[in-house]
Amino acid sequence: MGITVRHLQDSSIVSGYLPSTDPADQFDDQVLMSCRGGQFTGDFSAWRTGRLLGCDVANDAASTAKRIVPHDGRGTYIVGALLEGEASYVGSTGSTILTPSSLIVYPAQESFFFSYTTAFHYTLIAVTAEELRVPESSLARLAQQIQVEASPFSAALTAFMRAGNCSAVASLSAHDLADVGEYATQMVRRIVARSDENHFGRSGDTRLAPILAWIEQNLSDLRLGPERVAEAHHVSLRQLHRLFTGTGTTCSQYILRRRLERIREDILRYDPDASLTTIALRWGIDDPSYLSKVFRKHFGTSPREARRRRA
Repeated sequence: MGITVRHLQDSSIVSGYLPSTDPADQFDDQVLMSCRGGQFTGDFSAWRTGRLLGCDVANDAASTAKRIVPHDGRGTYIVGALLEGEASYVGSTGSTILTPSSLIVYPAQESFFFSYTTAFHYTLIAVTAEELRVPESSLARLAQQIQVEASPFSAALTAFMRAGNCSAVASLSAHDLADVGEYATQMVRRIVARSDENHFGRSGDTRLAPILAWIEQNLSDLRLGPERVAEAHHVSLRQLHRLFTGTGTTCSQYILRRRLERIREDILRYDPDASLTTIALRWGIDDPSYLSKVFRKHFGTSPREARRRRA
């Protein structure tokens, strides 16, 4: 997996526990670790189950971890579980106290500081909204809460992360690894859905969460619009518009925004070599002039300019 540890006089720099989208970026994802004011003497081990990447960190003494160079994975989120010990977490969106079985979510790009007050075991997995097939806004909303609300799904995911470490998956076949990874993905997906239900339940109706998930899975459909959404969920257009009232946007605006976010992700990260027409069609927009107009309105630049700046 490419984890490297460089020892300094009073600390250690760990890098490579998450893969960089740019292999040439040797400074990607660096964390400064220290143990009682000295070098970090614990263990880092990375593992993969199907498409799911994970990493274990453990030490038999109090330690700190501070990100000094952020991971370049825009759109990637970290789901972390403290399996043993006690710790505090401080990130750009807030802070929280971790006890055994605490589950947290934060953006992979976020600066953070962990203070482990005792011997500890912390494990994490990296996920994206695309892999989970959930709206990016839903995953971002969950990350703003930092600590995940206790539920059967969070308990099941924590149990998986406790068992699904490097040594545990080493003997599994590729098929079994894919199944294990899909199980964990399902648990995260259910946690996101539960968060949506809580949020939109407070906003007026829990029916919106599955509608948003359905929209996410059908963005490539050129016919996708309020009428098709309403028909698929057996509600009237008036009821559909009422469901979106508490979100600050309309159904049409939400569909367009998610399409544009997907297109931008492909342009900048997932499929930078594909033609703009191909990428736009992939996400349900078949008019290049319209794409250029709405893309600039949302992001302040055209698709071609965004691609050129990336290069």
